Amino acid sequence: MNETKPVEVDLDDIEEICEGFEKREGSAVQILQRIQEKYGFVPAEALELVGDVLGIPKSKMYGVLTFYSQFYQEPRGKFILRVCVGTACHVRGAGMLVDKVKEELHINPGENTEDMLFTLEPVACLGSCALAPMAMVSGTAYGKLSPDRMASLIKQLEVEEAAQEQEKETV
Repeated sequence: MNETKPVEVDLDDIEEICEGFEKREGSAVQILQRIQEKYGFVPAEALELVGDVLGIPKSKMYGVLTFYSQFYQEPRGKFILRVCVGTACHVRGAGMLVDKVKEELHINPGENTEDMLFTLEPVACLGSCALAPMAMVSGTAYGKLSPDRMASLIKQLEVEEAAQEQEKETV
């Protein structure tokens, strides 16, 4: 997997997220969701602090983190390229979409680009078989994709991101 840049975790922010929740085990999932919203994943040091605040052993906190597939333990890219590889998409060429992403971005499934812009995540089904083959990026579904359309989508996202970065620099 590509190496990712370290993420600065502010433990004061984690404590603030924990405030307002009852000190009970049932609060763990909601707190982890908020931490992931902030960081894009659940950093190990945050997991330990939440356990301390809630009085839950580290092993149980880790169990919660790994039980739910919604939680990620590593940083992920700004754009998660969820390429459906379910049956309908598979028979209509989803493998070629995954191959195109790998070729364009030089990453394998589950990896991030070095600039942390993209993560490739093949998924079992996105529930829109009529649009096969399809992908979802930032909550937007893209259907009836070809490898060339997938490459164009990646380029479009890169161009939009570069424009946003340039705009930030001029402000």
